[in-house]
Amino acid sequence: MIKKIQKKKKASYTLKKSLFFHCRILAAARKAYRVALQNFNNARITCGCVAFTEMIGVDSTCLRVDIQSANRILTHGGWETLVEKDSRNESAPQDAIGLFNCFERAIC
Repeated sequence: MIKKIQKKKKASYTLKKSLFFHCRILAAARKAYRVALQNFNNARITCGCVAFTEMIGVDSTCLRVDIQSANRILTHGGWETLVEKDSRNESAPQDAIGLFNCFERAIC
């Protein structure tokens, strides 16, 4: 009887421990996602974030697609066009932040 109780406690502890580590891994993946999107135009940082995400065992497909989408959006309008819109329209930076928030919500 005592051994059964000890086994249940041990199993419960192991389950809590594995859930804790799973949550930590997902938090690290979200942090890498955020850093990659904040620096989407820097290939070294984004490659490092993608590699880190893969090394911790999380699929990086969404991250890679979002980075590529952000780069295409930027190149479609051009950096100069984005700067001009920022000076004329105060809501342009908010639109860009809203777009990245949509990217971030899609992965969570």
